[in-house]
Amino acid sequence: MRACTYITALTILTALVLSAAPKASAAQVFPIQIAQAACVLGDTVHLGEIAAPAGQYDANDWNRLAGIRLWAAPASHGQQLVINRNRLREFITQAMGNSAVDLRLPDSLTIRRGGRVVGKAEIQNDIVEFLTPTLQKFDGEIELSQLNAPDYFFLDDSGDTLVVSKVSDINPGRVTVRVASTTMDGRETSKINVSFQIAQWKQVPIATRPLKAGEGINTATMVAFKRMDISKLDGKPWDGEGGPWRIHKSIGAGGIFYADNLEHKPLIARGDKVDIIFQSNNIRLATRGVAQTDAALGATILVMNLDTQRQISGVVSNNGVVTVQ
Repeated sequence: MRACTYITALTILTALVLSAAPKASAAQVFPIQIAQAACVLGDTVHLGEIAAPAGQYDANDWNRLAGIRLWAAPASHGQQLVINRNRLREFITQAMGNSAVDLRLPDSLTIRRGGRVVGKAEIQNDIVEFLTPTLQKFDGEIELSQLNAPDYFFLDDSGDTLVVSKVSDINPGRVTVRVASTTMDGRETSKINVSFQIAQWKQVPIATRPLKAGEGINTATMVAFKRMDISKLDGKPWDGEGGPWRIHKSIGAGGIFYADNLEHKPLIARGDKVDIIFQSNNIRLATRGVAQTDAALGATILVMNLDTQRQISGVVSNNGVVTVQ
């Protein structure tokens, strides 16, 4: 990036008026908006290079005003001149003489020799266009906010383009992208980082009442849904599907059902009364027992035989049934 030399307004503007301004009719008052930033090519700054009509106007009259010569431009390519609001009013009013205008001034004006200035709206539009293909891959409602694009950005050459690229992976949450002035052969001559917030709004399951660890989930009575920005959550919320589930850690009323806090509800849970089936080639005996552990269908489980008070292992063959072979 070419270094920019900043020149004080007082130094450049001591020789202000290079030509007399044409006179305007007293009845004709032009509202003129002075830009925050502008690029000039020649040795002299003209009103039309730093301003635009702010309301209804006669094209011929504006062309006449736009040609008013104001002050000397920065000497070399890339140099910048910053002028504050009070100086702007003083210098422009003096240069325009008897022209009746309503000046609308920014806090300051930055003039650059050469290049092209890009406004905030164009920067934002380019960022949104860059992000759109990625954001379309996310489900839910996507919202972009807190986009802190600068009010303006200078491209080093009038033929350069504004190119947006990612700094890191783009996901919901706080994101930063790079905005660069890029030459036709792909070189970056100047660049800035722009950050913003990507919100991902979805319906998130929450508990309708306090739930204890190990408690099974009845979706009809224990679950409600609330619209939330999931980029601000502490984990991935449960999608409300699958099951049967139970809670791994207790949650309070209104608490979020996170996916990693759910576990499959076992077919037999510790403490459940079960039927113990003793199965051999020619013999089948049944008795009652109590599960000592949790187990899913087909899993090995330890049970207490209520008749003998002895612990034995078997396989869960059905809901509430343990087979011992």
